[in-house]
Amino acid sequence: MEEKLYKERQKGAKPKTIEMWGNRLSKEREKRNKLMAKRRGSEGSKIGVGIIMGYKYLDGYHIVNGGETTSVEKNYAEIGLRISW
Repeated sequence: MEEKLYKERQKGAKPKTIEMWGNRLSKEREKRNKLMAKRRGSEGSKIGVGIIMGYKYLDGYHIVNGGETTSVEKNYAEIGLRISW
């Protein structure tokens, strides 16, 4: 998934396509984390704490009034705390 997302970014794919692959990747990571939590949960500790950090970057352009282009660039970061019991 990471490779596919990287290739799409390198190709200069549409922002919606990049967002789609980013969403798929985050869902895949959530599944992987849940599976790892299940494996660890059966061994002992029932309480878990974690820090979740994410960064997304979007770059492209928007055509206005049939010819005027506007550059679009978005950066945002997410920081969260996960507690499971």
